Amino acid sequence: MTEKKTTARKTTPKPAASSKGPTLTIDGQPYLVEALSTAAKAQIRNIQLTDGRIEQLQVELAIAQTARNAYVRALSEQLATEPNAKA
Repeated sequence: MTEKKTTARKTTPKPAASSKGPTLTIDGQPYLVEALSTAAKAQIRNIQLTDGRIEQLQVELAIAQTARNAYVRALSEQLATEPNAKA
């Protein structure tokens, strides 16, 4: 079974006299946000919160990877001063 990736993109339309407000595009189909049900708007909010959390976790991962690289570099420098430790 293949999983279909659904992307949500909230867009702000270009200002125009006939503008009906922001839209949300799901699977290539635009939807007027103001016309969505309360349940659909709640799902949009869930997506936004989840996207925010993913961004936070990506920052934390980058910090951890940077720290790990610094530890490896420090270990490498330390080992260079310990010639008797080579196998």
